[in-house]
Amino acid sequence: MGLAEKILKNCPSDLTNDITSKLCKFTGGTPEERAYAIAAAIFNKADFSFEAYLIGAFRQITAEEEGEGLSGKGLIKKLRDLQSPRLTKYTINKEKFNKINEFVKELLGEPDVNRR
Repeated sequence: MGLAEKILKNCPSDLTNDITSKLCKFTGGTPEERAYAIAAAIFNKADFSFEAYLIGAFRQITAEEEGEGLSGKGLIKKLRDLQSPRLTKYTINKEKFNKINEFVKELLGEPDVNRR
């Protein structure tokens, strides 16, 4: 079931009319037309661009100073730099480290993973 069908099934007619008037700048039309117009407006406003990376099957996590790509080389240093960031990028790098830490906690099912 596509987005327009879900909108049609789950949204009352007065709600789709209100949404199309604000989002699509028109009123009226059939419920189906409004549902498809809402779905189209959402897709047109959404940003579906993303970066894709190829991660090789064989990686080795090392403390080397420099690593290339996502091989694992230099990962320990990169994590150390994120954990104790320089002042110029403190907020951004600290947020990245905290997100990685939360992911590892969830992945391992260990809420105290950063205390070890």
